[in-house]
Amino acid sequence: MFTCGTCWRQFPAGWQSREQHMNATGHEAPAFECDTCDCYFGSRNAVEQHMNDLDHWDESEESEESEDIVYECDHCDDEFDEENELHDHEARDHFYCVVCDRPFQDWHSISQVCDLDILFSYTV
Repeated sequence: MFTCGTCWRQFPAGWQSREQHMNATGHEAPAFECDTCDCYFGSRNAVEQHMNDLDHWDESEESEESEDIVYECDHCDDEFDEENELHDHEARDHFYCVVCDRPFQDWHSISQVCDLDILFSYTV
């Protein structure tokens, strides 16, 4: 049974019913709720102990977090999965060298001053 953390109303029909209630009322889920079952606790330590004991950690949440790492270009809205792809983009499209932290006027200028092998493999 799922419970509203604001009014403590219980929803035997499942979490979707509770979500609908919370969306309609502005209420929130209990602060310390198990990722897997409908148990809730008075502290973070208690819920973590419960989830450790019963292996109730939400695996999909963990994998989503690792997939969410995105490197965003400060010069435009492009996003990259790898940091070196971002640096390559910044150098080729914006003539910016992350190693020496400075912009250049054109590709010729950046290639004359910066060691491109280092630039394209550079990670912070």
